[in-house]
Parts: sequence; structure tokens; C-alpha cells
Amino acid sequence: MADILIPKFGGRGRDGASAARAFRDPKLYANYIAAEKAKYRGDAQKIFSRYKNYQRRAGSELEQECVVPARTYFRWMQVDPHFWEDDANVKKFIKDNPEARPWK
Repeated sequence: MADILIPKFGGRGRDGASAARAFRDPKLYANYIAAEKAKYRGDAQKIFSRYKNYQRRAGSELEQECVVPARTYFRWMQVDPHFWEDDANVKKFIKDNPEARPWK
């Protein structure tokens, strides 16, 4: 699973509420998002590169639709526990994230 950047506030007298207030700072928040996007892109490219020349096995009944990094998968599971069971959600995810189909 990918690492998540969590600023260390311990030892400075800050609690959860002051940590939340610190994230309201636009500069800190922008840096956090930029770091997370860069890390995600690198991790996702490593995963997608494994499936670059994917070929379906002859005679197989199943077909792989896309590759989803674990972090993305579990984030959507937190939003909706049945997200990946709904075909409409999967199709919309693939349409919105064409990089999830690296062999197409």
C-alpha cells in the first residue's frame, strides 16, 4: 500500500483540531496535495507498466477491464462499500481514468 504523508504534530502541543486548522493553510495544503499526486503517479505507473502488453488467455471466460491501485480501490470502498460491485460505477471509473486501461 502506498505511503500517506501525515505531518508530525506531536511534541508541539497540537491536538487533532489544531492539525485540521493547519491544513486549512492554502500553502501547506497545496504542498500536501502536490506530494500526494506525485507519489500516486509514480506508484500507479509501476503497477500499470506490469500490464502494458496484457493478453487475454485463449479460452478464458473472464476479461480484465482495468487495473486499480490498492489505494484507489480502498478509498472508493470507504465512500461506498458496494462501489466496485456496480457495473455503472466501474464503467464510469474507467471512462474518467483512461490510464487504468494501460494496454488499450
